Amino acid sequence: MSSREASTRERRQFFGSAVRPASPSNCFDVKLICYIELICLDVKYFDIKIISSYTDAMNDQVDKLLDQWAEQKPEVDCSGLDVVVRVQNVAKMLRRDEDEALEKLGLKMWEYDVLAVLLRQGAPYALPAKQLALEALLSTGAMTNRVDRLEARQFVEREDDPEDRRSVRVRLTRQGRELADLALDTRAELAAKQVDALSVREKQTVATALKKVLDAVEAEVPA
Repeated sequence: MSSREASTRERRQFFGSAVRPASPSNCFDVKLICYIELICLDVKYFDIKIISSYTDAMNDQVDKLLDQWAEQKPEVDCSGLDVVVRVQNVAKMLRRDEDEALEKLGLKMWEYDVLAVLLRQGAPYALPAKQLALEALLSTGAMTNRVDRLEARQFVEREDDPEDRRSVRVRLTRQGRELADLALDTRAELAAKQVDALSVREKQTVATALKKVLDAVEAEVPA
């Protein structure tokens, strides 16, 4: 017997035994009240099933990994992996989606990173080469290579730094600025979708917790 048939049978049995109206005048009211009570019971049962299924789904591969380590290496405290491995897995999936989105615009992530740094400066969308490397967390040599490639695509151009003629300033071209604007819109829209499962409070909580972890990790990096 299916669950639906069983539920129907239970309703029939319930009404057959519980509904014994003393007179026709109150028959409808009694049946209505009983039916509403049955609906409430069904909804509660449904909620319980959903909560149970959701809890089971939360036991992901990381939980399995931790259970295995707890069994094989009980003397090792692997509790930190509960967070770290999930962050690593999420980062991989988020980066994959970002790469795919930017690829549709003809951009790679490293190209977007450089263009975005310049776009954030506001007009005239320019920075000295050394400062650009610092903002992008790159060595000057690595930045020189990237600027060369972006300049070849006419997204940026080099010019004399008006404040220091000994240095070179990198500036977005009109084409580069338009593309950077489009890429920013694309990435912001994607980011919103990527965290759509979280409430506003959850987003704030996650952001605060990750900032705390990031600050701690960066503090341990040698200057």
